[in-house]
Amino acid sequence: MQRGLSTILLENQMNKNTVDLFFEEIGQGTPIVFLHGFPLDHTTWQPVARLLKDEARCILPDLRGHGKSPVIGKEATIQLMAEDVTRLMDKLEIPQAIIVGHSMGGYVTLQLAHSFPDRISGLGLVATRSEPDEPEKAAARLQSREDVLINGTSTLVESMAARLTDDQSILPELRKVMEKTHPEGVAMAQFAMIHRKDATDWLSQITLPVVVIAGARDNIIPEETMRRMALLLCSGKYYSSPTASHMIPIEDALLVAHALEETFLNSSELEQNN
Repeated sequence: MQRGLSTILLENQMNKNTVDLFFEEIGQGTPIVFLHGFPLDHTTWQPVARLLKDEARCILPDLRGHGKSPVIGKEATIQLMAEDVTRLMDKLEIPQAIIVGHSMGGYVTLQLAHSFPDRISGLGLVATRSEPDEPEKAAARLQSREDVLINGTSTLVESMAARLTDDQSILPELRKVMEKTHPEGVAMAQFAMIHRKDATDWLSQITLPVVVIAGARDNIIPEETMRRMALLLCSGKYYSSPTASHMIPIEDALLVAHALEETFLNSSELEQNN
């Protein structure tokens, strides 16, 4: 009787943790999964996916709590978000894929490389970092999280939108995406980022080819942070956009597409590492 109850409790916990991610699929060819930043959605990757559609099967999910994906609770972990991606790959019958993450999506990408290396054929790290939040940053994120849960996302959108980009042509659309993100989804992501592990320790263990892409005008993830991360990787290729700030997937989609083509689609590196 007790064993049956334990099984039911375990199944309930698994069901609670399972998120069926919404996704958009563009193109055909080598599978690439693109993970968006906070508090955005899959549409930020559309410019890059459209450039690669003749060479790559581009999978653009909304991470849990964002876009059209379900909101499940106000707490989660980067590990759970990574597991969501592997379940989506299972659903699409993709045994291995190149994973490309922007900002928060980069945290999930690094977790995937650590927890599920057999599911990864290459990595793209765009305007992201391996280190956890410094204490001051974590405290500010916690305070913001509490405000979002009480008052909604308006204050967060106001304070964050202009930091994402100084390109006035894309700022209005970014604001719309941010405003659509559910407050509990925002709070969940903030919790996950506050408590994320330091991925720096396992950078040197990643032997797959990795593309690292920085924005020279990025005020959120400084270019020097990205350069240091690339140096810690065994096979890191470093690219920098002189014109982009944090929203490189939109601001310089051509550079991102070129970097991915050069490393994964027009070379033999993938075959050599598989």
